[in-house]
Amino acid sequence: MGVHPENVLVMENGDVAELRPDSLVQASPVKSGVELLDSSRTGVVDTRVLKERQQLADDGVITVLTPISTDGVMVAPPRVNLRGVITNVDAKTMVNWTEREINWVLENRWKQLVLKTGGKSVEVDWIGLQREVESGLSRRLRREVQAEPLILCLVQPAPGGTRAYKPQLDQQPDSRQVIKKTADQANKATNAPVTNKETSSPTKQKTNSEANSEEMPSGRTRRRRSAIS
Repeated sequence: MGVHPENVLVMENGDVAELRPDSLVQASPVKSGVELLDSSRTGVVDTRVLKERQQLADDGVITVLTPISTDGVMVAPPRVNLRGVITNVDAKTMVNWTEREINWVLENRWKQLVLKTGGKSVEVDWIGLQREVESGLSRRLRREVQAEPLILCLVQPAPGGTRAYKPQLDQQPDSRQVIKKTADQANKATNAPVTNKETSSPTKQKTNSEANSEEMPSGRTRRRRSAIS
């Protein structure tokens, strides 16, 4: 009794078994899983839409509008709007964080997002730029306020040669640079006690020798009185 292993198919959700005149084979799988059916609209709701709805319900949404020229610089301060976001961070700090993320993307990702077509004409991947800003700002908010709101960044292209905007950043250093500075300070602090100990040893010996010379009077020696029994 029993069935030969070649005639058995172990199936999972989404797998397709194809029946042929002389055999049974496994065909290409189909999409499966738990899906939301919305009869009032198009029917099946995509997974990405479900995730966005969950983010809106939990942490709200943040919209960012920033004008950027084809030269890779901001030409005006970004506009940041919060809707349904529960946080103690004021608007100035939020704008400051947004400016830092935009500047970081322009300094480190601009070359990958620009495609020169010849001459002075430049083609920019604005969609990719928006996604870079959204992902960077999302990581910062998750790190600073432990929240993950839905972030929508809209870039307004400006012609090249437009006067650049200089962000009024606070004196507080960026967290991406603090890690490096802290590591450098730790290395200096580790080497500092050894140097101080080496430099202080001659000074200490000199001080002790001076103290001994002051105790001994010059030009005569001390005599010890013998005890008279």
